[in-house]
Amino acid sequence: MAHNRGSGRGGRNRGPNRGHGSKKQQGSGSNAAIIQQVLPSLFNHADGFLDLSNLRTKFSGSNPTDRTFVMNLTRAICDQYRNVVSISLEGNNIRTLEPWRDLCQLPMLQNISLNNNDIRSLGELQHLSKAPQVTNLLIQRNPIEPKLSLEEIMAYVSHKMTSVRTVEGQPLPPGRLNLAPGLVHKIEHKSTAASGSMNRMNNASVTAFVRTFLTAYDARNSTLASMYHEFVHFSLSTMPTLPAPASSRHAMKGASKDSHASPQARATWQAYQSPVVNHGTTNAAMGPDEALRVGRQPVLELIGQLPRSQFAGESLQVEVVLRTVSGRGPTQQKPNLVTVLVEGKYLEQPKTSMGVTRMFSRTLVLAQTASSGQFMVTNDMLRLGEYQPKVTRELARQMTEAKAAPSTANPFVTQPQPAMEEIVRQLKTATGMRTVHCRELLEASKWDVGLTSANLEEFKRTQGGKIPDHMLGPD
Repeated sequence: MAHNRGSGRGGRNRGPNRGHGSKKQQGSGSNAAIIQQVLPSLFNHADGFLDLSNLRTKFSGSNPTDRTFVMNLTRAICDQYRNVVSISLEGNNIRTLEPWRDLCQLPMLQNISLNNNDIRSLGELQHLSKAPQVTNLLIQRNPIEPKLSLEEIMAYVSHKMTSVRTVEGQPLPPGRLNLAPGLVHKIEHKSTAASGSMNRMNNASVTAFVRTFLTAYDARNSTLASMYHEFVHFSLSTMPTLPAPASSRHAMKGASKDSHASPQARATWQAYQSPVVNHGTTNAAMGPDEALRVGRQPVLELIGQLPRSQFAGESLQVEVVLRTVSGRGPTQQKPNLVTVLVEGKYLEQPKTSMGVTRMFSRTLVLAQTASSGQFMVTNDMLRLGEYQPKVTRELARQMTEAKAAPSTANPFVTQPQPAMEEIVRQLKTATGMRTVHCRELLEASKWDVGLTSANLEEFKRTQGGKIPDHMLGPD
């Protein structure tokens, strides 16, 4: 999705490289298809363990260091396996964790094993620092430089991944460990130097630009046009697909103005489902090149069709990576490209009766002009995440506290994991439903916590906002 493929739809098939884009697209689709076939066999629903070790053998020779493959894989995981508790990435020759950063979106992820890879700097752990629930980390048998003692590794981890409680099976003491002077700089300097493609820059200026851009995007004001490059690329995907609005029968039962059955909410749903808007898919790569909106005016027209949302500025998280173009500095003739990864929440208007928010992630590629030093958006890839009703978060919290016997295939064999019976018990406690109905709901939702909660809420909406009495009570 580079910004220099051509100034229009026909530009990418000119000259000696004709057809390259379609081959790349086919490869991406092939990756996604293989992932959908293999991934279910790698996940143990009983203990939430996802075995991603030695991916070359599991995915018929796919390269676990290929960014497109990793993007498709992590997207499928985040879309379909929200109840992952433990992940093993052992034996994949991984050098950088940046392509794996989307795993931070998994709300129940507690354990990560990075053993036996090619991680050369502990600074790579910064890419996993936003995983809020991770408590156990394994990172043995990696050529980490500079050479660090276990105590230094534990000290760095305690500062960068504050939720972690054990490293290499060794418990961290309460509070942050003392770092030797200059250790953080030493580690992170090694990380940026090893990549060969990242430079220092003023992140504050980028963050300020992103805030202004998002504000203009929400308001649809004239400022937005000046912030997009003339040949900007735009794409949008949703995951999972939005549930259909409540039936008109339910709407006529006195549904409130702000409910999912309201005309405004129905229009929102229809806008997201429109083939003009919903270019991406929930379990594959972004839509094909033909689905990209190329050029400032078509992008602005497309945005005008999207439902308006209020961005919660306090939830903004921005990560900035500066990549120079052919080694040129920011003051030279050609601009640098800045990749900005944004995570946050949209408060959709109107809100549903449950007051849900919708998570989003966004990848912006900015060009910094040499003349003025100002930024322009050349690529805008918006991905709308799933709804987050309160009941989902509460049920997820309860499940992370459940305990059961560990799986022998799990490298975190000493850590408590939720088992199916415990999941059933937790759902029964949270809802009051009979065990048989809890099992039916969980099985229909493939034992996914987020999907179970979403399906339960949808079912309740069709039943007048509550669970029928015959499904409640003791067994």
